[in-house]
Order: sequence, then C-alpha cells, then structure tokens
Amino acid sequence: MFQIASLYNDLLPKGIMASNAPVVAITTDTTTVGATIDLQGYARAVFVIITKTVTDGDYDVDLYHGNESDMSDEAAVSASDLNGTIPNWTADTDDNKYVSFEYVARKRYVRIKVVSTNTSSGVDAIGGVVLLGQPDHAPVQT
Repeated sequence: MFQIASLYNDLLPKGIMASNAPVVAITTDTTTVGATIDLQGYARAVFVIITKTVTDGDYDVDLYHGNESDMSDEAAVSASDLNGTIPNWTADTDDNKYVSFEYVARKRYVRIKVVSTNTSSGVDAIGGVVLLGQPDHAPVQT
C-alpha cells in the first residue's frame, strides 16, 4: 500500500518571543530578546516572523546561536547558515506581513533579537513561531 509522507509528525512548533510567546508589542526604542530555542535532536529550524500594525519605527531582526543554554557564548548567525533572508520592517509598508527563513543548525541554541528604533507608538504585535525539523529520530510509518 502506498503511504503519503507527512511533515506533521516531523515538526515541533515553538513561540519565538520572550517566555515562548508567539507575539509581543514593542512601543519603545529597545532590543527585545526572544526565547532561547533548544535545537537538540533537530538539524533545521524554520522561523516564520509576522507583524500586525506597524504604526511607526524600524525593526531589525537578528538571529544568534550558541552552545550554552544561557547563550553566554552567543554569536550572530552568518548568512552561510541561512536559507532565505532575515527580515526587517518599517512603519510605512509592513503592516500584516510575514516572512520565513531557515537556520541550518550548527549550534544547539538559537534566539532572535528585535532592535527597534525611531519608535513612539510602535508595533501592535511582532513575533512568530519556529518549526524545528529534520529530527534525528523521525517516527517510522507502518
């Protein structure tokens, strides 16, 4: 019997903002540090980042990785470890957008940081999810 392969059982979703929340509001010039995501057992991570209403401000998203759970050894992820481009948002054109990019795991932990500048009202919601994929021990279909 022919069986259709499924990604459903091979993906693990997690919120990427603080405390694993899917979204946060940003209303000041600041650096918002996302949740530390443990990639143990997974070789890839697809980030899907969204905005709601961007009233004003500019938002640079950066991805960091490290092998220490407290991220004391964190370093910015290089373009060679990515498929796709890490997004940036501005107030005039970026309401209700989503983008995705993939991190090819070289380190055990990752997290995003959102640096907001030129902000007075900010963004209603920015955030998203990460889908951990390509597990070391994928389930076997019968």
